[in-house]
Amino acid sequence: IPRLAAAAKPAEPRRPVLTCPDRKLSELVSHWLPRQIVGCRLYARTGFYQCGGAWGFRDQLQDTLAALWLNPTLTARQLQRCAAVQFEEGDVLHWWHRLPGRPLRGVRTRCSDDLVWLPFVLAEYMDFTGDTGILDKQTAWLQGAPLSTEEQERYFEPERTPYRASLYEHAVRALDKAITHGVHYLPLIGSGDWNDGFNRVGDEGKGESVWLAMFLAMTLDRFAPICRGRQDEERAKRYEAVAQGYRQAADDSFDGDRYRRAYLDSGAPLGKAGREACAVDSLTQSFAVLAGLPAERANAALDTAVRELFDTENGLIKLFAPPFFEPDKQVGYTAAYPPGVRENGGQYTHAAAWLAIALLKAGRAEEGVQALRLLNTIAKYTDGLGDRYRGEPYALAGDVYAHPDCPGRVGWSQYTGAAGWMYTAVLRHLLGLRPHGDTLAIAPCLPADWPGYTLKITLLATPLSITVERGGGGLHGGL
Repeated sequence: IPRLAAAAKPAEPRRPVLTCPDRKLSELVSHWLPRQIVGCRLYARTGFYQCGGAWGFRDQLQDTLAALWLNPTLTARQLQRCAAVQFEEGDVLHWWHRLPGRPLRGVRTRCSDDLVWLPFVLAEYMDFTGDTGILDKQTAWLQGAPLSTEEQERYFEPERTPYRASLYEHAVRALDKAITHGVHYLPLIGSGDWNDGFNRVGDEGKGESVWLAMFLAMTLDRFAPICRGRQDEERAKRYEAVAQGYRQAADDSFDGDRYRRAYLDSGAPLGKAGREACAVDSLTQSFAVLAGLPAERANAALDTAVRELFDTENGLIKLFAPPFFEPDKQVGYTAAYPPGVRENGGQYTHAAAWLAIALLKAGRAEEGVQALRLLNTIAKYTDGLGDRYRGEPYALAGDVYAHPDCPGRVGWSQYTGAAGWMYTAVLRHLLGLRPHGDTLAIAPCLPADWPGYTLKITLLATPLSITVERGGGGLHGGL
């Protein structure tokens, strides 16, 4: 696609407007998801069901990935905001409140994946916008006593250093802190990875996360060229070597037709075939594709995820199956929820959107679109599931119950990062938009019954009208 004309003064961002054969998807993407992402997740940081108001380190960083399509300035600001709550040792506040006239207060934890989101989103922002100058933005660090061996977390008021460091230094210090290894060469899970409910898996400091190995491999590979661009060659080579090791360790966790999810402190696996609970977990099946693990195994893992986790009758995609029917102190508070509720084998929509992305990235368009339809809240009311669902049709839900007494019932909505990931799933992976600075590539993954789509979108202050049509030789596009 011809180069985009970067304006000296960015125009007022306009929401992308999609027209496609699935009208309900068009409505959700064109009107409702942008409101939820920016208004609820970034500005209000609260909702009817979640009245918090705090900033979450991983939470709003993920939301600003979707905000790249709407207003990249929001992403740049959030990167600097998150760097400002990073300790000199490299770890961060998991969440924090910043109230007028009051000092910063937040919780320091051993959560392992927070560290990775800062460099991951930074790399994505730079690739999307072409802005490399952000690496030199200067931000101070936080100071405070590290967690003692008896502490899993601490809520307190940290101090701020009198000196600053570049955003690049903040990102690599986070990655250097995130790189750990257990007995399987996998990173230590700490007090939880993306699933905070696995907070006891690594209680003794031995539990490992297969998912985090996949995510770290992706991030290290993406950040190594940035290091090389800063003449930081030794670190670039180390990141590439560690990424290769993590990818191999994750692939070694393949178990017949699925990837295991984690290893407990005891060494027992989560996500192993035949387990009474969590025999298959959505995350590692999705990220096997996203991290570039061998295609044959990754597709077998997707087969298992679709077979075991899709519940078309009740309109949901489970996080894992089977659920825990009894509390399990080795796992954490996930197992304390009722079976099929929230992280305990219900639909955690955030992860379900990742599964849709993985299916589309693997070229499995029909299944990817089926997943998006199962998530589409507007479709609940046209597919005969509205009386069961009972949530707002205009807002994506954070979770949907798989409990036998109320399968398909909404848990909470509005304040969920799932909105941003579904937005990314549609624009980047279904419609195939791939912005790279001042250029744009388009590589759609459309189901066979879609003749094409049209999209009006503004990128780098350049209004675009994109038409993709299916012809005799496949898909064709134009501006």
